[in-house]
Amino acid sequence: MKVGRYLLLVLLGGIIGGAAGYLIPTLNDMGFFNKILFTNQNSIMVVCFIATLINIILTVILYRELKNSVYFKNKINNPDNKYSEDESEEKSNLKFLNASFIYYFQILISLIFLLILVIGNIKDIYVLFAIIPYMITVIPALLIGLYARKVDERYPKLGEHKYTEKLLSIMDEGERHITLTSMFKTYHINLVLIIVFAIFLAIHSISSGINQTMGVIFLIVLFIYNAFGYLSKVRKFYKS
Repeated sequence: MKVGRYLLLVLLGGIIGGAAGYLIPTLNDMGFFNKILFTNQNSIMVVCFIATLINIILTVILYRELKNSVYFKNKINNPDNKYSEDESEEKSNLKFLNASFIYYFQILISLIFLLILVIGNIKDIYVLFAIIPYMITVIPALLIGLYARKVDERYPKLGEHKYTEKLLSIMDEGERHITLTSMFKTYHINLVLIIVFAIFLAIHSISSGINQTMGVIFLIVLFIYNAFGYLSKVRKFYKS
């Protein structure tokens, strides 16, 4: 059953990649991408302002979620707490998880903004606008790092040696199982997607005449790091 789902995912990725590989050169030959053009600075500034404003609002919401996470964590040993210890801890963890979800959504907003600018064929003098929404995400990233240890004092510091191992060690058996299972599935799906995207980008580069060497190189580097990095660590474990 799992093999069937895996093959279905590969087949689906191949179909989508093939369709996109046919569609993009066709649209390029029709001059579709040349017609989509931000011709003035005002259009760029409006889109940048919207993306930045969304990220600022989400940062405020993220901060409130972190504050609530600490609030419920402090209520665990409070005798006046109307919730049980398990309920308070669950609410605290969910609030912290919500904050992490909001952060990654902010990254997505920034990437979508970059995509809009790329499709709009902006001039290189406007490249500074491309990073403004992303710069806002530095603030929530720091907030999550600071509040993590307030939610759980055992939480390792950012950049600490063996950060991942220490993070897994503070989880209970159920949390560790869910985390490792989801990470393992995501790892294999990522490998499939990297392969499909690398093939698609290479075919698109050849068929359209648009040089995508840098993109293909990045995908190859990602594949090497993900595939061989994981296997080398597993091999090192069995040899030790």
